[in-house]
Amino acid sequence: SPSLSAAVENDYVQPMGQSQTVNGITATIEYVIVDQKQVHIFFTLKGEGYESLSAEIPEFTPRQHCAVLGADFRQEPGTLLHFTLDYQDNDVPEGFTMAFAVTGETGTVAEDAPAAPSRSILDEPEWEEPDILASFNFDLAFDPTYTARGETVPVNSTFQLDGQTLTFSDAAPEARDGRTFLPVRAVFEAMGAQVSYDAAAGAVTAVRDGTTVTMTLGSTTASVEEGGITVPVVMDVAPYAHGNRTYVPVRFAAQAFGCIVGWDADDRTVILIDAEKLVEDTIAKYDYTLLEKYLAYGQTYSTGIWDMEAAFDASLALGTALTGYDAAPVTMDGELTGTVADGMQMDAAMALRMDLQELLGSLTEGAGGGMSATDTALLDSLADEGIAMDIRGDLERGQLYFRFGGDFMTTALGVDENTWFSMDMAAMYEAMGMDYSGLLSMAAGDVDYSGLLSTLLALAVTEPTDKDTAYSDLSAAVDLAAQLLRDDAWTASGNDRILHYAPEMDGLAADLTFTLTLDGEDVTAYDLAAEITATDPYRGLAVSLTVAEAMDADGNMTASLSMGMGDILSMTMDMTGAYTQGTSAPETQPPEGAAVVDLLEMGTAVPEAQPAE
Repeated sequence: SPSLSAAVENDYVQPMGQSQTVNGITATIEYVIVDQKQVHIFFTLKGEGYESLSAEIPEFTPRQHCAVLGADFRQEPGTLLHFTLDYQDNDVPEGFTMAFAVTGETGTVAEDAPAAPSRSILDEPEWEEPDILASFNFDLAFDPTYTARGETVPVNSTFQLDGQTLTFSDAAPEARDGRTFLPVRAVFEAMGAQVSYDAAAGAVTAVRDGTTVTMTLGSTTASVEEGGITVPVVMDVAPYAHGNRTYVPVRFAAQAFGCIVGWDADDRTVILIDAEKLVEDTIAKYDYTLLEKYLAYGQTYSTGIWDMEAAFDASLALGTALTGYDAAPVTMDGELTGTVADGMQMDAAMALRMDLQELLGSLTEGAGGGMSATDTALLDSLADEGIAMDIRGDLERGQLYFRFGGDFMTTALGVDENTWFSMDMAAMYEAMGMDYSGLLSMAAGDVDYSGLLSTLLALAVTEPTDKDTAYSDLSAAVDLAAQLLRDDAWTASGNDRILHYAPEMDGLAADLTFTLTLDGEDVTAYDLAAEITATDPYRGLAVSLTVAEAMDADGNMTASLSMGMGDILSMTMDMTGAYTQGTSAPETQPPEGAAVVDLLEMGTAVPEAQPAE
């Protein structure tokens, strides 16, 4: 990683060279990289006759108040492994005793080992605790040069924001505790944020475009508030005051407002790129009226009451590379009927049938197991009767209810077909720090092209490393993406507007056609067809994906998917459906008096069913 590379470049590595051998296994602590807040312990495990060796999570004496990340699991003997200790609100001590156990695999099976007993396909897999092969204890002492609280020193680096060099007129950037800090007002105001300081609380607040970032002097816990949801964020270093100025860690400060952060090691330049501003400025250069009409059309079935029905079937075949022979395909089919209101309230029933018997029969016969009469009867039920599921809920409130039926569910999984299961989607997402209302808007089609491009940019961009080309290269990439759906990218054919792309590069070819049908100024139908083919240059494996989806002016929909991966697998799926104007609002809760179980509580305890209100 860049931080570990910088540690090596700046001679922060402390060689250890401690080695112990127990039961033919040798553990060697090679070196550590340590500062005031983190310890990286690098070590190797070696042993003759082992295919892989693993280190269990260590224990420490005295007990350490830190987060511990374990070594890579099941690695070839001799691989350089490491533990990471993150002290967050505490400081790294001068040393401790570390104890850990080692497990391993030889990759061989004794000739006289008993055969595995025959098992039902419905049996839960058994977990066997691995045998401890050896245990080690190492006394580690760290160089106080690195664990002591760092001095504040001027930074001999340049800072660049959107291709322009930043200047700091009244306070220079500083390095402390192995991190770079910038004067808070200078960096945040350069990004267009409004900055305020609460002297009594020692809190700095910066606000930009609906996002509020709050940091407190001396604390590694900050908060980011957006869309009414506040998420706590743990930084690896804390803001501080020096020379009547407040300093904040540059990486966190920039990323909190959606900036991309990079480092040009050759020119010692911190690179900051305001991704959201770049996207907004680029989008403003083009017109997207056709895209806006399509998004408006997408709201048609999200307004009012609509009855829906759909039928689908699918097939999945495992290739000879996975099974060693031509396996029977898994087939699936089913129906869905229901009612939706305003795209949020729903009441639907689904039946799903799946034929697994031929595939599982051949696989278990091949493994010497076979299927019991009970297994066969259950699989017959799954293929003939299938699984029934009722769904009710209100997405706006984030509350969903499910009920399952069918002999397979009641017999194999013990599900009571009279019990409803509830799930609070809003609480679940918010507990994970995710903006449920934002996700809901996106799912409902309330998406702007700028927001979509910003999201894709954050996922796709790697950390920039060249100050001379970082901003121009990223600007060119964003501009290319922004042009894909601009108005003049479409061609007219009667009432249709057609978008077509057929790029090819490095063994990958794609062909996409998107057609919008207009009635006056409004979109009334669409047709999307895409095909992607690629060939693995090393194995010669051919991969293909074909997707088609269409909706006509009367609310009839078709969709299909076909995927092939050479001799590994193939899959097809087809669906037809229709929307018709409804008159009765959907039921969004279970029937009065029905037993309801909270799904989110099932993992911690067996809850008692509660009657529906």
